[in-house]
Amino acid sequence: MIIGAAVAGLLVACGGSDAPPPGVPPEDLVGGREARVFYARNCSACHGQEREGRIGPALTPDRLTQERAFYAQTITLGRSGTAMPGWGAQTISGGLSEQEITRLLEWLLEEAPNQ
Repeated sequence: MIIGAAVAGLLVACGGSDAPPPGVPPEDLVGGREARVFYARNCSACHGQEREGRIGPALTPDRLTQERAFYAQTITLGRSGTAMPGWGAQTISGGLSEQEITRLLEWLLEEAPNQ
């Protein structure tokens, strides 16, 4: 028990936790995490660690040229005929709220990769 607590403390101290930093308001979180952490855990396998694109398209601000509504709908409902799942609350149990989808989209559109 003591060893487990020590390991958990070490992981947090070394940045091994993906919990939000203290003081991050809930309205700034996506799936209980910062947008960048949510992306790394849930999107990077298909869209690339640096958002460069892999199976899915690149998700860098310069490549996202459609209207925001297009991307919000894509995140919410997914893309039929592709591996892109819907992340909206109605598509998967415990999915993202509209506010969380908006926050993720804002991060994708405003933040350069590696930030």
